[in-house]
Amino acid sequence: MTDEIAPRLRIAQVFLLSATFRHRGEPLSLPHTTPVMPQRINVGFQLRSLNDSKAAQILVKVESAPEEGEDSRYEFAVEMTAILEKEGDTTAPPALLEIGAALLYPFVREVVANLTGRGRFGPVWLNPFNVRAAIKAQTAAETQQPAEATP
Repeated sequence: MTDEIAPRLRIAQVFLLSATFRHRGEPLSLPHTTPVMPQRINVGFQLRSLNDSKAAQILVKVESAPEEGEDSRYEFAVEMTAILEKEGDTTAPPALLEIGAALLYPFVREVVANLTGRGRFGPVWLNPFNVRAAIKAQTAAETQQPAEATP
């Protein structure tokens, strides 16, 4: 990135909006050494402009999404947000969403590991992934929905 398009961002706040966790099934019927089964994870990102576009709120939602019959040990959902302040007006919203989500995701990973680490079967560490590709896929899915299904 050149200085002309590189955003100057400052994380003003990062905080946890909500966290839920529960064991699935009967956790005491299994030994504590039972591995946590891989599960499908849904991740969503949102961007909201604040203070006449001088700041932005990034929201990252992560939740387990076990399929029917899957023997995963945990169900969880975490929502975190960050307030980003920016200098100038050089950052386009898509770039701001990508940068903000990439900055916030490690915080979300730590919360999920901390929350699930208190469970009987140990922590779930979310895998790192390409935030830019995930946001492009999310945006493409939203634009392909029928107009009446869009909230």
